[in-house]
Amino acid sequence: MDKKHFDVRITMEDMQQLLEQELSASPNKKLLAEIIIGNLNLTEIGLEQTFKGIMGIKNILKYKEGEKLWMDANKLYTWRADKTKMIENNMIFQDKVAVEVLKLRPYNSETYQVGYEYMNSAGEKIMEDHCTINEEYLIPKDNFPLDL
Repeated sequence: MDKKHFDVRITMEDMQQLLEQELSASPNKKLLAEIIIGNLNLTEIGLEQTFKGIMGIKNILKYKEGEKLWMDANKLYTWRADKTKMIENNMIFQDKVAVEVLKLRPYNSETYQVGYEYMNSAGEKIMEDHCTINEEYLIPKDNFPLDL
């Protein structure tokens, strides 16, 4: 005999409101806290951000969408990129490649999605790709000596 089940659809906003209400007044608040922390414990970023939230500290990202930066060229995501050809064509300078912030991901461990152009081994420069990356591998354009 199959077990019967049903699906529940709820918005993230409604879930957050329910969680706030439950944790403040529920006799189950200890169990709820244990479950939430147990799930958050699977990621360091989840625990860090929850702690900061409890302390009233908002996660502020350094860069904004559309901002042009430099990224460590060793962090290029695609295996198709020919770094030698990119260096020869000034697409990589001092182990850095020009990128643009495409999307902010404040609740992920890699908080930025960046896009960049790369050159493949056939010398095609018009290729585009993107990757997710931590802030530590990004450099503002003004802090680097060359504007490609």
